[in-house]
Amino acid sequence: MTGGTLPLPTSPLIEKLCVRPDSQRLDAQSLEAFLRQPGDQILFFHGDPAKRPESHDIAVVLPELLAHFPDRFQVGVMDPRDDIMLMPRFGVLRLPSLVFLREGRFLGIIAQIQPWTEMAAQTAAFLDASPETEMFKSTERKAF
Repeated sequence: MTGGTLPLPTSPLIEKLCVRPDSQRLDAQSLEAFLRQPGDQILFFHGDPAKRPESHDIAVVLPELLAHFPDRFQVGVMDPRDDIMLMPRFGVLRLPSLVFLREGRFLGIIAQIQPWTEMAAQTAAFLDASPETEMFKSTERKAF
């Protein structure tokens, strides 16, 4: 269930990401429609940026990844009030994390900030991968 009346933990950098034409804020209710879209997707699980300042780093690097791989991804910026409920579904163990999907099917995870060259290489590898036919229920994932 979405956090309802709880304030949305966010920051100017994350909000700037949410207003891009290739990005949108998602919660538990809007996630399913997003996952049904064709193409490649990234879910950005960021938690409370006041408690997880590394989320700001991801919010800066993610647009660079999108520019490096133009017209490849739609980004869903997850509502952190729904993180605890949704993280197990996608195998997210640490925040912040980027979950890579193709038409809602799992490709891989980049957990926390990584050097640019590693993030770009991992993203390219995910784009070349075949998606899993169904989401894992365990924590064994292609995480970096």
